[in-house]
Amino acid sequence: MRTVTCSAPGKALLLGGYLVLEPSHPGLVAAASCRFRCVVSGPHKPGPHKPGPHKPGPHKPGPHAPGVTPGPLRVVVRSEQLRATWEYEVSFPPPPAAPPPGPAAGYAALERVPLPELRLSACSSVAHGRLPAPGAEHGSRFVEAALRAALGYARRHGPVPGGELPGGELRVELRADGGFYSEGSPEVVDDDAAPTGKRVQVNKTGMGSSACLTTSLVGALLSFLATPLPPGVLLNLSQLAHCASQGKVGSGFDVAAAVSGGQLYTRFPREVLTAAGPLEGGVGRLAWVAEGLGAIVAGAYQPEAPAGAPPLWGAG
Repeated sequence: MRTVTCSAPGKALLLGGYLVLEPSHPGLVAAASCRFRCVVSGPHKPGPHKPGPHKPGPHKPGPHAPGVTPGPLRVVVRSEQLRATWEYEVSFPPPPAAPPPGPAAGYAALERVPLPELRLSACSSVAHGRLPAPGAEHGSRFVEAALRAALGYARRHGPVPGGELPGGELRVELRADGGFYSEGSPEVVDDDAAPTGKRVQVNKTGMGSSACLTTSLVGALLSFLATPLPPGVLLNLSQLAHCASQGKVGSGFDVAAAVSGGQLYTRFPREVLTAAGPLEGGVGRLAWVAEGLGAIVAGAYQPEAPAGAPPLWGAG
Protein backbone atom coordinates (compact mmCIF):
# COMPACT_ATOMS: atom_id res chain seq x y z
CA MET A 1 0.00 0.00 0.00
CA ARG A 2 1.28 3.44 -0.94
CA THR A 3 -0.08 6.75 0.36
CA VAL A 4 0.52 10.30 -0.89
CA THR A 5 -0.76 13.44 0.85
CA CYS A 6 -0.97 16.84 -0.81
CA SER A 7 -2.16 19.98 0.99
CA ALA A 8 -3.01 23.47 -0.22
CA PRO A 9 -3.51 26.71 1.76
CA GLY A 10 -6.54 28.95 1.70
CA LYS A 11 -6.30 32.54 0.50
CA ALA A 12 -7.24 36.14 1.11
CA LEU A 13 -7.16 38.88 -1.52
CA LEU A 14 -5.70 41.95 0.22
CA LEU A 15 -5.69 44.37 -2.73
CA GLY A 16 -7.24 44.19 -6.17
CA GLY A 17 -10.92 43.45 -5.65
CA TYR A 18 -12.79 42.87 -8.89
CA LEU A 19 -9.97 44.57 -10.83
CA VAL A 20 -7.94 41.34 -10.61
CA LEU A 21 -10.27 39.90 -13.25
CA GLU A 22 -8.34 41.92 -15.83
CA PRO A 23 -4.72 40.96 -16.66
CA SER A 24 -3.76 44.64 -16.63
CA HIS A 25 -4.58 44.91 -12.90
CA PRO A 26 -2.57 42.71 -10.50
CA GLY A 27 -3.87 41.70 -7.08
CA LEU A 28 -2.04 41.13 -3.81
CA VAL A 29 -2.88 37.66 -2.49
CA ALA A 30 -1.99 36.21 0.91
CA ALA A 31 -2.00 32.54 1.84
CA ALA A 32 -3.99 31.59 4.95
CA SER A 33 -3.06 29.14 7.68
CA CYS A 34 -6.02 26.82 6.98
CA ARG A 35 -5.18 23.98 4.61
CA PHE A 36 -7.10 21.46 2.52
CA ARG A 37 -5.55 17.98 2.43
CA CYS A 38 -6.03 15.21 -0.09
CA VAL A 39 -4.79 11.71 0.70
CA VAL A 40 -4.52 9.18 -2.15
CA SER A 41 -3.76 5.56 -1.31
CA GLY A 42 -3.53 2.39 -3.36
CA PRO A 43 -1.34 -0.63 -4.09
CA HIS A 44 0.46 0.90 -7.07
CA LYS A 45 4.22 1.37 -6.76
CA PRO A 46 5.35 3.50 -9.70
CA GLY A 47 8.91 3.22 -10.88
CA PRO A 48 11.41 5.96 -10.01
CA HIS A 49 11.25 9.07 -12.16
CA LYS A 50 14.56 10.57 -13.18
CA PRO A 51 14.07 14.34 -13.18
CA GLY A 52 15.77 16.37 -15.86
CA PRO A 53 15.28 19.50 -17.92
CA HIS A 54 11.91 19.54 -19.64
CA LYS A 55 12.09 20.02 -23.37
CA PRO A 56 8.75 21.15 -24.81
CA GLY A 57 7.73 19.67 -28.10
CA PRO A 58 6.55 16.37 -29.53
CA HIS A 59 6.30 13.59 -26.99
CA LYS A 60 8.36 10.50 -27.80
CA PRO A 61 6.50 7.44 -26.55
CA GLY A 62 8.58 4.93 -24.63
CA PRO A 63 7.86 1.25 -24.10
CA HIS A 64 4.59 2.24 -22.41
CA ALA A 65 3.18 4.33 -25.25
CA PRO A 66 -0.03 6.36 -24.79
CA GLY A 67 -1.69 4.08 -27.33
CA VAL A 68 -1.64 1.19 -24.86
CA THR A 69 -5.07 0.84 -23.31
CA PRO A 70 -5.02 0.25 -19.55
CA GLY A 71 -7.83 -1.49 -17.75
CA PRO A 72 -10.61 0.32 -15.84
CA LEU A 73 -9.79 2.11 -12.62
CA ARG A 74 -12.06 2.45 -9.60
CA VAL A 75 -11.66 5.65 -7.59
CA VAL A 76 -13.43 5.97 -4.22
CA VAL A 77 -13.54 9.55 -2.88
CA ARG A 78 -14.65 10.29 0.68
CA SER A 79 -15.25 13.70 2.24
CA GLU A 80 -15.00 13.69 6.02
CA GLN A 81 -16.66 17.08 6.52
CA LEU A 82 -19.49 16.53 4.05
CA ARG A 83 -20.11 12.95 5.22
CA ALA A 84 -20.25 11.88 1.59
CA THR A 85 -18.64 9.21 -0.58
CA TRP A 86 -18.45 9.04 -4.38
CA GLU A 87 -17.39 5.92 -6.27
CA TYR A 88 -16.24 6.37 -9.85
CA GLU A 89 -15.35 3.93 -12.58
CA VAL A 90 -12.72 5.48 -14.84
CA SER A 91 -12.22 4.01 -18.30
CA PHE A 92 -9.50 4.85 -20.80
CA PRO A 93 -10.82 4.56 -24.38
CA PRO A 94 -8.26 3.34 -26.92
CA PRO A 95 -7.02 5.78 -29.57
CA PRO A 96 -7.80 5.24 -33.26
CA ALA A 97 -5.23 4.05 -35.76
CA ALA A 98 -1.84 5.68 -36.34
CA PRO A 99 -1.89 9.51 -36.52
CA PRO A 100 -1.37 11.35 -39.79
CA PRO A 101 2.22 12.47 -40.57
CA GLY A 102 3.27 16.09 -40.37
CA PRO A 103 5.35 18.61 -38.40
CA ALA A 104 2.98 18.37 -35.40
CA ALA A 105 2.87 14.56 -35.42
CA GLY A 106 3.70 14.42 -31.71
CA TYR A 107 0.73 16.60 -30.86
CA ALA A 108 -1.50 14.77 -33.35
CA ALA A 109 -0.59 11.39 -31.86
CA LEU A 110 -1.52 12.50 -28.35
CA GLU A 111 -4.61 14.39 -29.48
CA ARG A 112 -6.00 11.12 -30.82
CA VAL A 113 -5.72 9.59 -27.33
CA PRO A 114 -9.11 10.28 -25.68
CA LEU A 115 -9.43 11.78 -22.23
CA PRO A 116 -10.59 9.42 -19.47
CA GLU A 117 -14.30 8.77 -19.12
CA LEU A 118 -15.91 8.84 -15.67
CA ARG A 119 -19.04 7.07 -14.49
CA LEU A 120 -20.51 7.56 -11.04
CA SER A 121 -21.23 3.96 -10.01
CA ALA A 122 -22.39 4.57 -6.42
CA CYS A 123 -22.48 7.29 -3.77
CA SER A 124 -23.67 7.97 -0.27
CA SER A 125 -24.67 11.13 1.57
CA VAL A 126 -26.65 12.24 4.59
CA ALA A 127 -29.50 13.53 2.41
CA HIS A 128 -29.89 10.48 0.15
CA GLY A 129 -28.32 7.59 2.03
CA ARG A 130 -26.54 5.08 -0.20
CA LEU A 131 -27.43 5.15 -3.89
CA PRO A 132 -26.20 2.05 -5.76
CA ALA A 133 -27.16 3.52 -9.16
CA PRO A 134 -27.04 7.32 -8.85
CA GLY A 135 -27.57 9.86 -11.56
CA ALA A 136 -24.83 12.24 -12.67
CA GLU A 137 -26.40 15.03 -10.59
CA HIS A 138 -25.32 13.24 -7.40
CA GLY A 139 -21.62 13.44 -8.23
CA SER A 140 -19.11 16.11 -7.25
CA ARG A 141 -18.26 18.36 -10.18
CA PHE A 142 -15.05 19.55 -8.48
CA VAL A 143 -13.84 15.99 -7.92
CA GLU A 144 -14.77 14.92 -11.45
CA ALA A 145 -12.99 17.84 -13.17
CA ALA A 146 -9.84 17.24 -11.09
CA LEU A 147 -9.90 13.51 -11.92
CA ARG A 148 -10.26 14.15 -15.66
CA ALA A 149 -7.50 16.77 -15.69
CA ALA A 150 -5.00 14.78 -13.61
CA LEU A 151 -5.60 11.33 -15.12
CA GLY A 152 -5.81 12.84 -18.61
CA TYR A 153 -2.46 14.58 -18.24
CA ALA A 154 -0.92 11.41 -16.79
CA ARG A 155 -1.72 9.68 -20.10
CA ARG A 156 0.71 12.05 -21.80
CA HIS A 157 3.52 9.90 -20.41
CA GLY A 158 1.93 6.49 -20.89
CA PRO A 159 -1.09 4.46 -19.78
CA VAL A 160 -2.56 5.28 -16.39
CA PRO A 161 -2.45 2.20 -14.14
CA GLY A 162 -5.86 0.60 -14.02
CA GLY A 163 -6.16 -3.09 -14.62
CA GLU A 164 -2.48 -3.40 -13.66
CA LEU A 165 -3.39 -2.38 -10.10
CA PRO A 166 -4.22 -5.23 -7.70
CA GLY A 167 -7.92 -4.61 -7.41
CA GLY A 168 -7.66 -1.61 -9.74
CA GLU A 169 -8.69 0.82 -7.01
CA LEU A 170 -7.53 4.14 -5.59
CA ARG A 171 -8.96 5.60 -2.38
CA VAL A 172 -9.09 9.35 -1.85
CA GLU A 173 -9.72 11.15 1.44
CA LEU A 174 -10.65 14.86 1.41
CA ARG A 175 -9.93 16.70 4.67
CA ALA A 176 -10.40 20.43 5.25
CA ASP A 177 -9.28 22.49 8.23
CA GLY A 178 -12.00 24.22 10.24
CA GLY A 179 -10.95 27.64 8.95
CA PHE A 180 -12.77 26.99 5.68
CA TYR A 181 -16.13 26.84 7.49
CA SER A 182 -18.07 28.94 10.00
CA GLU A 183 -18.13 27.76 13.60
CA GLY A 184 -20.29 24.67 13.98
CA SER A 185 -20.32 24.01 10.21
CA PRO A 186 -20.70 21.62 8.47
CA GLU A 187 -23.55 20.22 10.55
CA VAL A 188 -26.44 17.82 10.01
CA VAL A 189 -29.81 19.62 9.99
CA ASP A 190 -33.41 18.61 9.40
CA ASP A 191 -34.70 18.93 5.83
CA ASP A 192 -38.17 17.67 4.91
CA ALA A 193 -37.30 17.89 1.21
CA ALA A 194 -34.43 15.40 1.53
CA PRO A 195 -35.23 11.68 1.09
CA THR A 196 -33.75 10.89 4.51
CA GLY A 197 -35.15 13.99 6.22
CA LYS A 198 -31.60 15.20 6.90
CA ARG A 199 -28.86 17.06 5.05
CA VAL A 200 -25.46 18.60 5.69
CA GLN A 201 -25.52 22.38 6.11
CA VAL A 202 -22.26 24.00 4.94
CA ASN A 203 -21.44 27.63 5.74
CA LYS A 204 -18.16 28.63 4.10
CA THR A 205 -15.85 31.47 5.13
CA GLY A 206 -14.73 32.29 1.58
CA MET A 207 -11.16 31.05 2.00
CA GLY A 208 -11.11 29.14 -1.29
CA SER A 209 -12.03 25.58 -0.26
CA SER A 210 -13.06 24.51 -3.77
CA ALA A 211 -9.79 25.78 -5.27
CA CYS A 212 -7.81 24.00 -2.55
CA LEU A 213 -9.78 20.79 -3.08
CA THR A 214 -9.06 20.91 -6.81
CA THR A 215 -5.37 21.73 -6.40
CA SER A 216 -4.64 19.18 -3.68
CA LEU A 217 -6.50 16.42 -5.56
CA VAL A 218 -4.71 17.10 -8.86
CA GLY A 219 -1.36 17.28 -7.07
CA ALA A 220 -1.90 14.14 -5.01
CA LEU A 221 -3.01 12.06 -8.01
CA LEU A 222 -0.09 13.13 -10.21
CA SER A 223 2.37 12.60 -7.36
CA PHE A 224 0.93 9.15 -6.64
CA LEU A 225 1.27 8.20 -10.30
CA ALA A 226 4.83 9.62 -10.39
CA THR A 227 3.90 11.83 -13.35
CA PRO A 228 6.69 14.22 -14.46
CA LEU A 229 5.56 17.80 -13.89
CA PRO A 230 7.30 20.59 -15.83
CA PRO A 231 7.17 24.02 -14.13
CA GLY A 232 3.72 25.56 -14.09
CA VAL A 233 1.80 22.40 -15.05
CA LEU A 234 0.23 21.83 -11.62
CA LEU A 235 -0.99 25.44 -11.55
CA ASN A 236 -2.35 25.30 -15.10
CA LEU A 237 -4.08 21.94 -14.66
CA SER A 238 -5.67 23.12 -11.43
CA GLN A 239 -6.81 26.37 -13.05
CA LEU A 240 -8.52 24.63 -15.96
CA ALA A 241 -10.11 21.97 -13.74
CA HIS A 242 -11.44 24.58 -11.31
CA CYS A 243 -12.87 26.71 -14.10
CA ALA A 244 -14.49 23.65 -15.68
CA SER A 245 -16.12 22.65 -12.39
CA GLN A 246 -17.45 26.19 -11.83
CA GLY A 247 -18.69 26.48 -15.39
CA LYS A 248 -16.94 29.82 -15.89
CA VAL A 249 -13.49 31.37 -16.20
CA GLY A 250 -12.84 33.04 -12.85
CA SER A 251 -9.97 35.19 -11.66
CA GLY A 252 -7.83 32.21 -10.64
CA PHE A 253 -6.06 33.92 -7.74
CA ASP A 254 -7.44 31.35 -5.27
CA VAL A 255 -5.88 28.49 -7.26
CA ALA A 256 -2.62 30.41 -7.64
CA ALA A 257 -2.45 30.89 -3.86
CA ALA A 258 -3.24 27.21 -3.32
CA VAL A 259 -0.23 26.26 -5.49
CA SER A 260 2.33 28.97 -4.68
CA GLY A 261 1.14 30.82 -1.57
CA GLY A 262 1.12 34.59 -1.22
CA GLN A 263 2.02 36.57 -4.33
CA LEU A 264 1.39 39.55 -6.57
CA TYR A 265 -1.01 37.83 -8.97
CA THR A 266 -1.77 38.66 -12.60
CA ARG A 267 -4.66 36.88 -14.25
CA PHE A 268 -4.20 34.60 -17.25
CA PRO A 269 -5.89 35.39 -20.59
CA ARG A 270 -9.46 34.09 -20.70
CA GLU A 271 -8.86 32.70 -24.23
CA VAL A 272 -6.47 30.03 -22.94
CA LEU A 273 -9.55 28.16 -21.71
CA THR A 274 -12.42 29.47 -23.85
CA ALA A 275 -10.65 29.16 -27.21
CA ALA A 276 -8.34 26.22 -26.49
CA GLY A 277 -10.93 24.09 -24.65
CA PRO A 278 -8.33 21.84 -22.97
CA LEU A 279 -10.94 19.44 -21.57
CA GLU A 280 -12.91 19.25 -24.82
CA GLY A 281 -10.34 17.53 -27.04
CA GLY A 282 -7.87 14.74 -26.49
CA VAL A 283 -4.79 14.22 -24.34
CA GLY A 284 -2.66 16.24 -26.78
CA ARG A 285 -4.54 19.49 -26.34
CA LEU A 286 -4.79 19.04 -22.57
CA ALA A 287 -1.04 18.37 -22.29
CA TRP A 288 0.01 21.14 -24.67
CA VAL A 289 -2.19 23.75 -22.96
CA ALA A 290 -1.12 22.63 -19.48
CA GLU A 291 2.53 22.99 -20.50
CA GLY A 292 1.95 26.40 -22.07
CA LEU A 293 2.68 25.22 -25.61
CA GLY A 294 0.99 26.71 -28.68
CA ALA A 295 -0.88 29.98 -29.04
CA ILE A 296 -4.29 31.52 -29.63
CA VAL A 297 -4.35 32.88 -33.19
CA ALA A 298 -7.44 34.62 -34.58
CA GLY A 299 -9.55 33.20 -31.76
CA ALA A 300 -8.46 29.58 -32.34
CA TYR A 301 -5.86 27.38 -30.66
CA GLN A 302 -2.79 26.33 -32.62
CA PRO A 303 -0.39 23.73 -31.17
CA GLU A 304 2.57 25.45 -32.84
CA ALA A 305 3.04 29.04 -31.71
CA PRO A 306 4.06 31.43 -34.51
CA ALA A 307 7.10 33.63 -34.03
CA GLY A 308 6.47 36.49 -31.66
CA ALA A 309 3.28 35.01 -30.19
CA PRO A 310 2.67 35.98 -26.54
CA PRO A 311 2.91 33.26 -23.86
CA LEU A 312 -0.20 31.09 -23.86
CA TRP A 313 -0.89 31.69 -20.14
CA GLY A 314 0.20 35.34 -20.21
CA ALA A 315 3.10 37.03 -18.48
CA GLY A 316 1.79 36.62 -14.91
